[in-house]
Amino acid sequence: MAKYVGIDFGSRSIKILAVEGTPKRYTLTHFAERELPLRTAREGDDELVVQAIDSMFTEMKLPRDRVAVSLPAQDCLFREFFVPFTSTEQIAKIIKFETENFIPSTPIEDMIVDFHPIAVEAERTKLLVVACPKKNVARLLEILRRCDIDPLHVGLDVAGLYTTCVSLGLIGPATNAVLVDLGSQAMKIALVEEGKLVHIRTPRVGTEVLTRKEEGSEELGLLDSKLDMADIDVGQLDLKELEKELIVSLSSFEERGEAPSRPEPKGAEGDAKDAERQEALLSRAHREILRTLAGHRLKSPPEKILLAGGGSILPNLAEALAGKLQVEVVPLDVLSQVRHSLNGTDPAEFNHSLPVGLGLGLKLLGQPTIDFDLRKEEFRFTRKFEQVRGALAVAISGAFCLVLALCYLVQDMTKEYRKIHDAYLKEAMASAGFGKEEWQEHAAPAREDRRLDAILALALSRLDSGTAAPSDVSALRILKEFYVVAGEVTKGRNDPGNPGPLKNFFIDHLELRENQLDVQGTIDHSDYLQRLMKALKGSPSGYFTKYDYGEFKEGADIPFSVTIEVDRTPGVDEDEDN
Repeated sequence: MAKYVGIDFGSRSIKILAVEGTPKRYTLTHFAERELPLRTAREGDDELVVQAIDSMFTEMKLPRDRVAVSLPAQDCLFREFFVPFTSTEQIAKIIKFETENFIPSTPIEDMIVDFHPIAVEAERTKLLVVACPKKNVARLLEILRRCDIDPLHVGLDVAGLYTTCVSLGLIGPATNAVLVDLGSQAMKIALVEEGKLVHIRTPRVGTEVLTRKEEGSEELGLLDSKLDMADIDVGQLDLKELEKELIVSLSSFEERGEAPSRPEPKGAEGDAKDAERQEALLSRAHREILRTLAGHRLKSPPEKILLAGGGSILPNLAEALAGKLQVEVVPLDVLSQVRHSLNGTDPAEFNHSLPVGLGLGLKLLGQPTIDFDLRKEEFRFTRKFEQVRGALAVAISGAFCLVLALCYLVQDMTKEYRKIHDAYLKEAMASAGFGKEEWQEHAAPAREDRRLDAILALALSRLDSGTAAPSDVSALRILKEFYVVAGEVTKGRNDPGNPGPLKNFFIDHLELRENQLDVQGTIDHSDYLQRLMKALKGSPSGYFTKYDYGEFKEGADIPFSVTIEVDRTPGVDEDEDN
């Protein structure tokens, strides 16, 4: 079964996940996570990123042509505004021009812009708009190109998180909730109202506040070689908190490029500092959630907070947030709710890393989701056939199986009809005086569709030659007798002495069996019908007649039916048989 791969580019690690199946019944088959040294981002060294991705794909033997990838939401700008259109096509034409009014500090031609409709009011639509620097998309695609990967979809990590929550049943059509992804550098907060994603915010609050600061360290993501003031969303900065955010510290990496490790606390003093840092992180997270809810009021209070990311596994964080916010906080537990084949591993080690990658894989499987797609303009995916290749293969296979089934059904029906045809043919030919071997010999000409023509030609030739004249008790003689009687009854129908002119005398149905004739028809004169029935009752000795006719109505044809059959008991009175 085809596997679909999601790549989650975090600020300090790369997570790769593979799924297979259908949107409603899927299996998580592979997962790997690779942390990278800080100098990879600081020095703009993409080679280690390329090596990490390439080695993970090679080790897990994953396909490179069915891949979706996400960018960190903190590297993008989000805005909400109305446009005077309701058609998606019309909105797509003007969205970039409209967005320029809301991000004046950044040249709009250097941004990729996409949108998601939130609500439609009268003749206008409210949009959730994302703008991402083109340089980030270009660098991501270049890294993947060096890994021989051309992704089908480039989206956002927060959209992948939302897709996973919908798939797990945590978000329904009437759900009001807050999605929180607490990462190392930033906190992604998304508001869900009546099941729809309506607001996204990315305050610079991360778990790095829990680590010690070392001289010379910088806050850079995997896809940021330098920080540019044009990349900063001033509207999301809290100037009172700016100083605190600037002193968030990072641990150092070893020179050989190994993943960072948290320093060991030094006695009671170290424990106290760790507790103080965690309390500071909790307070910041609490404050940012409240600030987000205050800035975008939901129609009703959120029912729950869905917690993901590395910060979700911090001890007592969920309980503390629930106590401060007075709302249920649910850390996402993916592995307990989906089928998977990740055996021999501890789910607690990577459960928090799965939601975004799983959402990307489900996007490729066809799971309905927010369709933020950053592969636009010069980055547009050109191999469109790759996007439909899987679905097309399934459709062609299904059509082929259907054709095979229909062919088998037609062949089976043909055999059954052949048996029925031969049975009737055998009965008819026997009544005409043909022996079994004689008519079967002529029943297999070169072309199958000429069988009946060959048999009829044989019968006509025998009748014309007089060598196959019907016997005195055959249905052919009964048919001849019927036509003689009918002809005598209607003879001279326009003569003055007859009851009246006969205009209509139709035979609608004639069935000839071995020793019986069934006739159904209509006649437009009751006197002629009575004459016909009387004549049939007085037909030559050895025949027995049953008849029936419908109601006499002025100006209407009268339906009748006649059955003539061989009398197997000569000498028995006709009335007794009735």
